[in-house]
Amino acid sequence: MLTIAVSVTVLLVLARFRFPDEAPAAPAQPLERLAARATFDELAGIVERLDRTVAPSLVVLRRGAPESLAPRALRSLLDGPASTGDAVSYVPALRVRPTAVLTLLGPGQTVQGVVGDESAVPILLARDPIRRLALVRVPAPAPDVAWQWRAMNPISVPRYVVSVEASRGGSTLRPVFFGRADRFTEPRWRVPLLVLGHTTIAAEGSFVFSLEGELVGLAVAEAGVMAVVPADALQAAADRLFEEGSPHITDFGVVLRPLSPGEGKTFGSSSGLVIASVAKGALGEGHLRAGDLLLAVDGNPAVNPESVLLRLATVAPGATVRLALRRGAAMLTVPITVPARGASGQVS
Repeated sequence: MLTIAVSVTVLLVLARFRFPDEAPAAPAQPLERLAARATFDELAGIVERLDRTVAPSLVVLRRGAPESLAPRALRSLLDGPASTGDAVSYVPALRVRPTAVLTLLGPGQTVQGVVGDESAVPILLARDPIRRLALVRVPAPAPDVAWQWRAMNPISVPRYVVSVEASRGGSTLRPVFFGRADRFTEPRWRVPLLVLGHTTIAAEGSFVFSLEGELVGLAVAEAGVMAVVPADALQAAADRLFEEGSPHITDFGVVLRPLSPGEGKTFGSSSGLVIASVAKGALGEGHLRAGDLLLAVDGNPAVNPESVLLRLATVAPGATVRLALRRGAAMLTVPITVPARGASGQVS
């Protein structure tokens, strides 16, 4: 009897370690319950309710094919998935003012119409070709429609969200799952981006909302992955376009490439970027030569061609940029001043 009693006691103690009491689970989100029950009716209900919440803040635009190509030196910096595809495509746009929306627009692309309102004439107010954002004037919503959205920053994971995609029929909400919240910094954006991963779970240009109707951000393709630009960064970008208009883009006319090991021995340097060519008539002509080794821009090491082109493209009119070069055996510092331009009016 003693042996049995001891054995039962030991088994109970071991069972407590093996199967501890579980803490009460927090209430599950609607789509988390859906993951367990997997019912089509519940999914349809969630998407339908959320669609009514976010639809007033969205407009679907019809885009035209690019009218012209970017300068050769800036093509790798400006071109992207948003600038390719069919002659006509559709993209969602987010209201940032009652009569203005923010959308993704590739280099040279045009806005041709508003889906669902064939009489509307969209007007391009301003565009940022570096980040491929555009501010477009559209008709105002009905007076009794609440179009304002709320920003969700930061987002907690794992969780379900929805991406808003566009077609000729209007906007479509698609549930997607955020499993991780990895962040990375990309030169053209001023804030860290949230990585969606190499697998496309949201189309570029789609807006991402939480199940509560809060804006998470805008899906973009950067550095070979899909990422989300946070909602507050989008609002800041829209405000800049309203206040300053389209940013000035400076083309120095240079094409850069990484330094090869053989060239490194010739230059006696293990870092820098080779100037492959300088376009005739461009700002860099007369200052830079093909074959120069670019070492630094305003004291910052020249490591990545895209980062350097972005830095040069955003030099303000009237400002001077200083380039550190190795030309043959000589070390040079070359100052280049961007010509001033006339003041432009603000976007109203």
